[in-house]
Amino acid sequence: MSSGVASGTPAGRARGGPIGRLSIVAPLVMVTLVVAVAIGAGATWYPWFDTATFVFIAVCVLWGLIQVGVGTIIAYRRPENRVGRLLQVSGVLVPAAFVGFLVAAIRMEMSGPDDAVGGAAGWWASSTLFVAIYTAFPLLGLLFPDGRLPGPRWRIPVAGITVAILGCCALFAVASGSLGPELPNNPFGLVALPPGLWDAASALGTVLLVASMALAVGAVVVRWRRGGPLERSQLKWLGAAILLSGGLFSISFGGSSDEATSPLAILGVGSASLIPIAIGVAVLRYRLYEIDRIISRTVGWALVTGILVMVVGGLVVGLQALLGGVTQGSTLAVAASTLVAIALFQPVRRRVQRGVDRRFDRNRYNGERLAQAFGGRLRDEVDLAAIARSLLTTTHEAVRPAGAAVWLRNVSATGSNEVS
Repeated sequence: MSSGVASGTPAGRARGGPIGRLSIVAPLVMVTLVVAVAIGAGATWYPWFDTATFVFIAVCVLWGLIQVGVGTIIAYRRPENRVGRLLQVSGVLVPAAFVGFLVAAIRMEMSGPDDAVGGAAGWWASSTLFVAIYTAFPLLGLLFPDGRLPGPRWRIPVAGITVAILGCCALFAVASGSLGPELPNNPFGLVALPPGLWDAASALGTVLLVASMALAVGAVVVRWRRGGPLERSQLKWLGAAILLSGGLFSISFGGSSDEATSPLAILGVGSASLIPIAIGVAVLRYRLYEIDRIISRTVGWALVTGILVMVVGGLVVGLQALLGGVTQGSTLAVAASTLVAIALFQPVRRRVQRGVDRRFDRNRYNGERLAQAFGGRLRDEVDLAAIARSLLTTTHEAVRPAGAAVWLRNVSATGSNEVS
């Protein structure tokens, strides 16, 4: 009976039917092909590759694998949610486009602008790049977290931008001349078309992507204002991942071009994988409400670190200026500053974390206050009935259960157990 009911549901059909199996297997096969192309390119054209190029390919492919893997899990567990399909498609298109540009640039250097292999790779990359970016970011933001637009009025602008971006990709596919700076010529370009068509399509596509990103931000704001606690927690997961990924990616630009393979640069580029992971947690609702605690702890530790760094830096500079005539080196100043930082760590951490919890993790902060107040009353109370009433009141205020009761087991003088 249970298996028949499961097979009759949309989830059962998606998991057991041929369409469900195809949606799971096909993206993995496509990503495997992308990996094979990248490895084959590296093995064939090794003299034109350096360590930074290999790292770039590896990070792109890793991001694609995570994107497709999360999308496949969502498509399997939530087949009615279009977010899973978008992750699957974008996880293949984005790495394939970047690898295509890379292959085209290498073939351009090897064989010139009329190379057929490089032209085909560049044609594929330039024709799909805007669709890949649109699918991976703006469209995903518009449909997150339930796979639907915020309302019927959003259909017309989203449909217009989608059609316009597809039109730009079609212009890229037939534009004659070079496929981009230091790229081969378009082998499928139509000579009869104006020569400046590629530049016009590039400018129009960039404007459309910016407009779609603004539309996605507006959709997130609308969902936040209309949504309940569940949807807001899902949006918090996505927002936290975007902020963390954006911060790490921005930091990675601080180094020079010779440090493209430094751990910081790799971490900055690879941090984009946090976004699909957060989307998977939000859509599948796995430990969803822990996002407040994660944000609170992250902000708290960042503030504590910043405060202690400023304290240590100020003390080192001040003590060096003060003791410059007594000591020749800065060892004493550094040692004294380190000891002060160690002494201040716990007090600063407690005070900062308490303030951050009050702002970002209010439920936990209120729960701790209620528990502390109940503990204070418990030390001075001896009446069991009053303790039971206080326990029920604290439980209702802290976790708001649908129902609560207290059972107290009393042992009578005859040795029998009585439960009340």
